[in-house]
Amino acid sequence: MLHKIFRTKEGIIITIITVFTIITISLLAIYGYVRNKSFMEQAVMAENYLNAGNYEQAVEAYKKALSKNGGDKQLLTIGLAQAYAGLEEYDKALEILRAYYMKSPDIKIKEKIEEITTRKTDYEFSQVISRAEVFYSKNEYEKAILEFEKAKQIKSKDSTPYRRIAEAYMVLGEYEKARDEVIEGQEITGDDKLKYTLSMVNRYLNKEQYDMLMSQAAEYILQENFKDGEKKYQEAINLLPNEAAAYLELANIYISQGRYDEAIRLLSDVNLYEDNQEVTDVYNKAKELKSVSDEKNKVINSLIGALKKRDFNSVRTIMASSFYIENIVDETTVYINTKKEAPVEADEDAETVVDGINLIIYDSYSLYYGNVQGGRRSGEGIYFKISEESKDISYSYYDGEWSRNQPNGFGRYVEVKAYTDDEGNERESKTKTEGGFVNTLEDGSMTKYFYIDNREVSRLSYNAKDGVPLPLPRTGNSSYPEPEEGYYLIGELYVDDAPSGEYYSVKTGTIWGVSELIK
Repeated sequence: MLHKIFRTKEGIIITIITVFTIITISLLAIYGYVRNKSFMEQAVMAENYLNAGNYEQAVEAYKKALSKNGGDKQLLTIGLAQAYAGLEEYDKALEILRAYYMKSPDIKIKEKIEEITTRKTDYEFSQVISRAEVFYSKNEYEKAILEFEKAKQIKSKDSTPYRRIAEAYMVLGEYEKARDEVIEGQEITGDDKLKYTLSMVNRYLNKEQYDMLMSQAAEYILQENFKDGEKKYQEAINLLPNEAAAYLELANIYISQGRYDEAIRLLSDVNLYEDNQEVTDVYNKAKELKSVSDEKNKVINSLIGALKKRDFNSVRTIMASSFYIENIVDETTVYINTKKEAPVEADEDAETVVDGINLIIYDSYSLYYGNVQGGRRSGEGIYFKISEESKDISYSYYDGEWSRNQPNGFGRYVEVKAYTDDEGNERESKTKTEGGFVNTLEDGSMTKYFYIDNREVSRLSYNAKDGVPLPLPRTGNSSYPEPEEGYYLIGELYVDDAPSGEYYSVKTGTIWGVSELIK
């Protein structure tokens, strides 16, 4: 049958057509296989480049793959966009994706567009932040702020630009602007991290206010307006309780005014002295001065107690002590008001004496204890002086009435001296003169008592006028011994309340009183 067909003309034509068709189909199959194999090789190569981070080679490979017919165009387009993104050419990546999406909208393309857009935003944000940080590192804060402002336009929800702008303003000392920036950042970003920055800004603002208060306080103190100065220092402490400066200034004021307890309490309450050496030093200084002050008050009260009791040996002992000389006696007169016999607290810085009972310390040798009126000694008072030669033993004092700042009226003048007898024993002699005094001079009826070791050995009564002891009057029946030339008798000595028959004579021109004792 076939043999017959091939022998005919029609059969030959059919055969030729059939053979041609078979050959064409075979060739097409071979071509398609070869082309598909090339495409697959190109696509795999592009993906490998992409995964290896060789983005330039990946771009070229994806372009070639897309230029060939066949394959998953969407997958290749996404790969090409990723390669461009790897090269940070985000606009080209987005251009390719959007062009594909216009022709064939698909969720994968849309998601990739969003992803690349986010990466582009992050990249641009980081670039602007980097430029800003370079300016900041070079102390070009104004330029840095401008760049950070650009970053805010790119990513408004990121708190970094707000924080860094605030920090730049703080460096520039523009704390109000810094605070406004942080508050704006908190409202827009809701980032709790900005709370720390805000607290730091507020601290700087408080420090600015603190410094102003410190300056105002110092000015008040310079003007000796201590009340307002102390108030300003206290305001500064309340504003920044962990800053040491105001505590130190206020404590030093307290110390200068002798308010040691307040200084110690002030520095103790804040416990700053554990970490601040200067505070530690001032704290210790206040404690040391308080210790000295307490001892001074103790000594002064003991001194006043001894003067009240007329315990003059104790008065002498206190005045001769090194503590009294080094810590109570000053280069100028020390005035201490006893507040009507109440326990005293020394006020050595007083410049004037006030009315009432006072202790006035003139120097390391002499003092006055008694009433003062109108700045002058008046009424009852004691003037006490220890010997400059032997202050540990010898002393003298006037105890009596005063007016016009001098002994006037009844009083007693006592002189105590130390001596060594013929047997080498240390003895004490005391002479006490009682009677009237006018402007420091003896005047009127006088009595002198003579003691050895506090035992009365004799006494003498006589009269004086303006400090001059008057001669013993001679009567018709009296016979007195003749004194030495240049001397005259003033009275008879009594021993054990009986006349001794011995008479006391003085040199012509003698003047008795306490003018040499009294300042």
